[in-house]
Amino acid sequence: MIRRRTGFWVLWVVLFAWRAWAAEPLFVIDRSLNRNQVVYELNLSDANGMAENPVRVYWVLHEDNGRVEELSSLEQGFAYGVSIRKQEAEELRFVLKALPKKEIVVLRRKGGGFVAVTEIAGHPAFIKSIFIKSIGSGIFSSVRYVEVNGLSVDGEERVVERIVPKRAFG
Repeated sequence: MIRRRTGFWVLWVVLFAWRAWAAEPLFVIDRSLNRNQVVYELNLSDANGMAENPVRVYWVLHEDNGRVEELSSLEQGFAYGVSIRKQEAEELRFVLKALPKKEIVVLRRKGGGFVAVTEIAGHPAFIKSIFIKSIGSGIFSSVRYVEVNGLSVDGEERVVERIVPKRAFG
């Protein structure tokens, strides 16, 4: 019995360590409709550089015991998906489909690891999270605002920008 459990934990640690090495978290999107999150990760290659398909986006369904689910094709195409603008060994530029004017730049830190940087309230900043305030449900939901939260690149201040869509329905 002890041997079987030890084997399980060894397998779990090996799989978790491989997963942590293969991707690096960038930021999350939280929504007002429920506790579920959209997670953005940087896929890494064997050489710890960016993989050919550099950004993985998926749901963590906290309303369903933390189950992980891929985005639907509709979500990828219009809401939470990304459009890659430029990809090099040490730099990646992309936009979220829902925020095409806010370019996100992923850079390698000097000490290793990657960070997502964008302009927040007129300042270059590391993205910490994005919050979407919506009303309604399903296809009848309407975005009231998007709030981008970050830390200035000099690390001295928290910055927040609220983006209100030109057309809000509902």
